[in-house]
Amino acid sequence: MKTKSLIQRGLILFVILSSIPATGALVLLHTDQIGYTFQTGNTYYITNTVTVYGTTTIEAGTVIKYGLFGQLILETLDCQTVSTNPAILTA
Repeated sequence: MKTKSLIQRGLILFVILSSIPATGALVLLHTDQIGYTFQTGNTYYITNTVTVYGTTTIEAGTVIKYGLFGQLILETLDCQTVSTNPAILTA
């Protein structure tokens, strides 16, 4: 029963990740970070609660996608976007 559940979760994760446009690197973020930069052109997938201590930088053109239990907790945010090149945060 547990194996089936894990297989189903894997398939669901595969479906979610395959629906993310491949613009740059796909980064799975699932552990706490210190002073993290979300880089231009990359897609980040937040799978659970992630705390970023210090300054978090979100560069223009970054895509951050949240999983079912994804949550991002930040201390300080430096959002380096402009209206013509925003960051995209989605679920």
